[in-house]
Amino acid sequence: QTVGFKSFASFMEQKIESMFVDSIGPVLANLKDLRVAAQRTEKELDTEYAETDPHRILSTTRDCGVSFATALTHVMEGVLDLKPVSNLEDELTHFHGYHQALGSNHFSMLPSEDFCGLQDYVSYLREEIQIATFDVEVNGGAQFRRLMNEVEIFLRFSEIAVETRKRDVIQARGVSMSSLTWRDVVVKLLSNEAHLPLQRRV
Repeated sequence: QTVGFKSFASFMEQKIESMFVDSIGPVLANLKDLRVAAQRTEKELDTEYAETDPHRILSTTRDCGVSFATALTHVMEGVLDLKPVSNLEDELTHFHGYHQALGSNHFSMLPSEDFCGLQDYVSYLREEIQIATFDVEVNGGAQFRRLMNEVEIFLRFSEIAVETRKRDVIQARGVSMSSLTWRDVVVKLLSNEAHLPLQRRV
């Protein structure tokens, strides 16, 4: 017994129709999801375009700067019980440890070669200079003021520590197409003997 062609064609027609009916639902759902995703992307791009306007970026940057400056003023003016706090010895120890870990060698870690190490410099600040807030744990503006005192002491060691020789003066004067004054010579000498040591400490 065989199946007639008409019966087979009718069966396949119904089968294909049934398969399409079963598949149309997921296809429509997928198309709806794609439409929602495309609309969301379009909205995000419109928002990004609006927010990347140069005038708005400038305004936002200024607002951030004002906000940061306001917060910084609040901290620098002094807030009681604000954490963390640090004394000067811990601050210098952390600073030296950080740059030693980085291998920094572009500036002088100590103000003078007369100091054997960090502890020698710390003892100098505590016992000889006697910074008033050396052992006081502070932060904010008080810590910044103490830091400025330490920096000032540090930079005092960058004064000219060599004797200016006659040969250096003659060499600095040289020959110039224009009139070279003694002031220019002094500037040259100071640039070499004072500016470079200072630069190593800044």
